[in-house]
Amino acid sequence: MSAVSGYTHLTLQDRIAIQAGIESGSRKAAIAVSLGKDKSTISKEIKAHRFARRTTALPLECKHYPDCSYGHKCSETCPGYALFSCARRDRSPGVCNGCEERDACPFDQYEYNAERAQAEYNRLLTESRAGANLLPEEARRMAEIVGPLLKSGKSPATICKTHPELGISFGTCIATFRTVS
Repeated sequence: MSAVSGYTHLTLQDRIAIQAGIESGSRKAAIAVSLGKDKSTISKEIKAHRFARRTTALPLECKHYPDCSYGHKCSETCPGYALFSCARRDRSPGVCNGCEERDACPFDQYEYNAERAQAEYNRLLTESRAGANLLPEEARRMAEIVGPLLKSGKSPATICKTHPELGISFGTCIATFRTVS
């Protein structure tokens, strides 16, 4: 499905619409249709930018905790233990915004906030364009490893695969080799 807006990146207005959709109880698929985006885009956006609103102090999220008859000593071996599952938090939309029981819920809660998501997106976009943060000492160390291997006829791909201490992925290695050659 192509984006109605013509842009591939979500805008602040898109994120505000996502937040409003979540708060009104809409599913990800309905939000996606309203924005002219694929539902996987909405799902990835929520998952990438949700944050823990509150984390539980309970050792386990047991659905019987509020009315526990085993002394609230939660463990997986407890006969009354059953994993708490929330259709809103664990499935769609993946956050607790708009949940009527949010204030009373003792379990982990996640929230999506459009302004916060946009700020995170902007920060990530800026950082991804900043270039490598490679100190001169690190560059020299890498050159000491890579230089002799290249001179002996080893391919950059082989060097990257056999020397994880370089700290670069195989994909980065190949991309770097393509730009150099």
